[in-house]
Amino acid sequence: MSASQVAVGPKVFGHLMAEVISKRICCKCGLCVSSCPVNAISMTEEGPKLVSPCKACGACYYGCPRSQSFSAEALETSLDSDKRDDVLGRYIKIVSARTKLDKVVARAQDGGVVTTLLMYAMEKKLIDGAVVASKSPIDPWKPVPRLALTAEEVLEAAGTKYSNCPNLLALGDAVYCYELSKIGVVGVPCQVAAARNVKVQPYAATKLGTKIAFIIGLFCMESFVHSRLLEYLSSHKIDVSRVSKFDIKEGKFKVYVDGSEALSVPIKDMRGCVNEYCHVCGDLTALYADVSVGAIGSQRGWSTVIVRSSVGDKLFEGAVKEGYLEVKDVGSGVETLKKIAARKASKK
Repeated sequence: MSASQVAVGPKVFGHLMAEVISKRICCKCGLCVSSCPVNAISMTEEGPKLVSPCKACGACYYGCPRSQSFSAEALETSLDSDKRDDVLGRYIKIVSARTKLDKVVARAQDGGVVTTLLMYAMEKKLIDGAVVASKSPIDPWKPVPRLALTAEEVLEAAGTKYSNCPNLLALGDAVYCYELSKIGVVGVPCQVAAARNVKVQPYAATKLGTKIAFIIGLFCMESFVHSRLLEYLSSHKIDVSRVSKFDIKEGKFKVYVDGSEALSVPIKDMRGCVNEYCHVCGDLTALYADVSVGAIGSQRGWSTVIVRSSVGDKLFEGAVKEGYLEVKDVGSGVETLKKIAARKASKK
């Protein structure tokens, strides 16, 4: 038998370990854990770990957004939008929007669009659960994956945490524990790629993908290691238990304590806190989401919204029509967004 005729075995967790985890490029999204049909993978602070025998189904490997099987082209072409920008990807429209719900204004980041879209979808029965990042009740400001089952639980999870959270662990809970069939997924670009991958890649855990109703992506330049962030705040005499909000504006990381700004430092000063796997990501705007949302390009108190698919368009326009959101032209903010997105893409 010639070398070209040698049978190639299935991709298994060992391949994921060699290609992704050992190279320290695993983004700890949690999809591999949710994908395993025999619960052989567990998520630790260091990343995914095999805790019982692998059955060689390949689902963990083919769902991973960092494995060699990942195809950006396949994910992009799965979006049915008619416009494409070399930096911002496929889209139907780009606008500025903000919530019209007072209870969201009081809790949410920037325009409150993500929280409002999820609450609209929940209240109109478009979804029966949402995968979000909430705050740990034990460790202040540590994000933890949560399956929100009501609009009130969505509201409780509002606000940006800036540390990594394995959101997609909650996707497995939604499908296998709660048997939900219409799930909204929220995540940063790497998590969005994983969620889209499980809908597109035929060798991934497609049962998870078929239950995803829509994917909302969050703009993300990079995330912080939670323990390092706490150490940094401590060095500046910040009591994290009293922090009311984190924000990044105009190149500065801002910390608010009891509602007032207590710290404002150049984001470049926090390089030591950044997750190392962020350095291989060139996606700022969550290119494979149905709707992407972030502050860049819009006025304070508003969010920039990139609607990328017909699914996303139906969701967004429904929320506008029903009075949940107000919209205005984003104007020259698009050029600002493209400039920053190109900057991140060039660092990949």
